[in-house]
Amino acid sequence: MQQNPENNGARLRFTASSAGRLRRLAFSALNAEICGFLLGREETSYVQVDDVLVVRNGDSGWSAFAISDEEASWAQREAARLRLEIVALFHSHSCGSVALSQADLDGVIVSDLTWVVVAPDADKGTVCVGVYGAGAARLVQEIVI
Repeated sequence: MQQNPENNGARLRFTASSAGRLRRLAFSALNAEICGFLLGREETSYVQVDDVLVVRNGDSGWSAFAISDEEASWAQREAARLRLEIVALFHSHSCGSVALSQADLDGVIVSDLTWVVVAPDADKGTVCVGVYGAGAARLVQEIVI
């Protein structure tokens, strides 16, 4: 699941279907964090997101997430079956903020993957998406879907 280091700060581009699925998922999990992987392909100047894979959150708390090795392996097999790559890890923040928690900071620093935080805003009916470069707690993109 290692990304091309040249695209570490590359911007994500969501297809309409992947953006719609991520948006629906974010609003369906206002009381617990959801997590999973974004599937797609790396292009020269951006990363195309074609699909969203949800995995079981191994953390029993409502404001944290954990992805087991088993779930990550399943996601790798599913990406291969679809002839796509895992391009990012994602999880939700029901608080409406894409800012990284301390646990997120600890995880993104050691990760090979881009991290994406999705935060629904029920008042506006939108979802903010924060994209953090692999191995760094630097926000590289923020978009609204």
